[in-house]
This record gives sequence, structure tokens and C-alpha cells, in this order.
Amino acid sequence: MIESTYPESFFNRCIEALEPTEALLECMLWRGFWGELRDDQLWLLHWSVDDLQFLRECGVSAHPVDGGSPARIGTAEDMTVCRNVFLSGAACGMEGVPSLGNSFEAFKTGELAEPIPVRHLDPGVALLVKALGLAGVYTVMSCDGHLKSAPAINLRTEWDWIWCEYVLKQVGLMLEIDNPKRLWFFDKARNKYPGWAEHVVVWNQPSDEKVWFECFSQIQRLARKLIESAQDFRRAKTAICTPCDLSLALREQENALKEMRRELDKRELLAAVKVVDEQALKDFERDRLRREALDSL
Repeated sequence: MIESTYPESFFNRCIEALEPTEALLECMLWRGFWGELRDDQLWLLHWSVDDLQFLRECGVSAHPVDGGSPARIGTAEDMTVCRNVFLSGAACGMEGVPSLGNSFEAFKTGELAEPIPVRHLDPGVALLVKALGLAGVYTVMSCDGHLKSAPAINLRTEWDWIWCEYVLKQVGLMLEIDNPKRLWFFDKARNKYPGWAEHVVVWNQPSDEKVWFECFSQIQRLARKLIESAQDFRRAKTAICTPCDLSLALREQENALKEMRRELDKRELLAAVKVVDEQALKDFERDRLRREALDSL
């Protein structure tokens, strides 16, 4: 087992002011498990058999309902179990299959991807790898950088690379962390391993622990928002039958993103005007009170 990428300080920041069950959910998400809290009951969704075993090794009670998904997760009595989950490392990083090059057929093949066991994913990118699979983006390798190099996720085909950009751009703007605030970008020639994908989504390398925490927090926000919209993205992907369809979808998205950016800019402008107006009112009220005080002398 590789030591966890996350330092103890990350764990303390993530569970601050949370009750044990809420803390367990947060720790599961940070480690790459898709969990949800419904009516005070914690559930695990889109899991592999190994995921259940891994959670049990961490001290978590995890049982499938009628042998299927979702799995019921027991309540956490204290923070020990939460800590075990959050700080659990990967059995071996960089898991995946060789690149399939520029095959559009490979991009279109298959239904919902089988969940990659969390045990084989680096903590910093595990949830996003699972979320991308749910949205129809097939990954072949991933590495969170281990606080030494930039996190990166390698994609199976060039078409997955294009689809991934389509997905992350839209989700990023939904979260208002698109350019210039986002830390991630795309690179076609970063991979050093012959025979593996050269199509990569990569993050700027953080400079210190504080920036690393923000980087992984941003990955978490992207992954969680993507999970919410994953079904819509998969539905959109099923409508793409040819490369021309994908090109058309990209053009339509660009127009939609421009409109979204205009709305965001308008919202920011209105917020700025409101701040100015509020300050003007304060200044006016201050001057009025001053005049009244002078008149009373």
C-alpha cells in the first residue's frame, strides 16, 4: 500500500465542525468513493466489490442492499474510521489499459464503464476519475502527483480527450472556476510511457501545501458537480454517432458557454454596482447625520 498523498492537515481541514457521519461522507468523497447522505442514512453508489472490501478494511460497515447498488454504509461512531478512510493510500497508482489511439469506435463503444476500484486510484484524483467514467469519458491512467508533480489523468482516445474538454469546460463554468481561475488544462504530449495515451488533462503544479489543498479541493468540486450532471452528459454522448456530430456539439457548446459567460459578467457587474450603491447610501446617511448634528448646535 502506497502512503496517502494527503497529509494529516488536509484531514483536519476537511472534517472541521462536522458530525461523525457527515465527516465520514466527506472523507469517502475525498478518497474517491461516491457517497450520498439521504434521510440520515449514508449510501455508497457505483461501487466495485473491492470498494466494499476496502471500506471494511478501514473499519466501515458496508453492505449491499439485496445484493445490488447502492450499498448501505453504517454510521461512524468516532473520527477514527473517518481518518482511516481519508488517509488510506493506493495499492498501486497509474492503473489503466493501453491507449486506443484515434479510434472513434473505441470512444463510442460500451455502456456505463465498470467502476475502477478506489484501492487502485490515487486519492487526489480518484473521485474525478470515477465521475469522468460516469460522464462517458474513458481514462487509462491517473496520478495525483503525490505532492511532488502536477496531477494528471490520461485518456483512452483522442476523442475522449475532446469529450473530456467538452465536459470539464461546462462543469467548470457552472462552478464559475473556468478561465482564468481554473488550475487545469489539456496537453497532448505530456505522457512519458510508450504505448499509453498521450491525451492528458493536467493541473498546474502547486507550489506549497496551501495551494495543493486548493488544487485537490477544486478537483473535488469538479468531480461532485460532474456526478450531478453525469447522466445528462452520457445522454448527450449517445446522440453523437460520427465525428461530425461531435464537432457540431462542440460548436453549440461554445455558443452556449459564451451566453453563460455573458450572464456571469452581467451578474458580477450588477453585484459591483450594488456594492457601489450601498457605499453611496452609507456616505449619504453619514453626511445627513453630520448636517443634523451641526444644525442642532
